[in-house]
Amino acid sequence: GHDPNCTTWDVLQGDDGTGGRRYDSPGNDDMVPDFEPLFMKYGVDVYASGHVHDFEWIYPTYNATPVQTNFTDPRAPVHLVTGNGGPPSASRFSKIEPYSYLHSSTYSYTRLIAHNSTTMEWVQVANDAKTSVLERLFITQSRHGPFPEPPSEGGSDAPIA
Repeated sequence: GHDPNCTTWDVLQGDDGTGGRRYDSPGNDDMVPDFEPLFMKYGVDVYASGHVHDFEWIYPTYNATPVQTNFTDPRAPVHLVTGNGGPPSASRFSKIEPYSYLHSSTYSYTRLIAHNSTTMEWVQVANDAKTSVLERLFITQSRHGPFPEPPSEGGSDAPIA
């Protein structure tokens, strides 16, 4: 049966050690297999999400592998994690993945500037009295639409059906 304490975004993790149930939000292993094929099929240029105390910009990535190391005409979605506004505490990245372009636990926020139909600018700004710019990222995409499936050994450049 359905547990009334479990929301659609919570995943039952088991016993919390006190006889109660422990819930947690779904992670990459729960969501990537469902969403990544849809992002590729429908040509999602940017996936932006928030996090309580980190920001990270990720190269265009498919199957946990960067398909390129720049942001010009990406051949897979660019993932941008922002929302590092302040407490509870800065975290420490335990492992930096090869698909990571930039990561930081510096308290900051993001500004998005859509220059036109092909160019977006993401500006990470320090959350302090100086509000200094920490980093700028330009994403240009002149070929909107489905992404070709990245080639594998003997791969194909055909669009995902």
